[in-house]
Amino acid sequence: MAPACVRRLVVTIRLRNLLVDRCWAIDDERVHKGVRKDFICVEELLSVVCRRLAVM
Repeated sequence: MAPACVRRLVVTIRLRNLLVDRCWAIDDERVHKGVRKDFICVEELLSVVCRRLAVM
């Protein structure tokens, strides 16, 4: 995976932790923009995982 996507996925995971732990302090619009921007990296991650599982 591209290093930039790995960094974006780390940010996405941190967002998930924030959503779970501090849901009352979330800016919905910011979350929506971030998810839309990072979704391409999530798709790339899923593609890598699927390719690796198909090899096994």
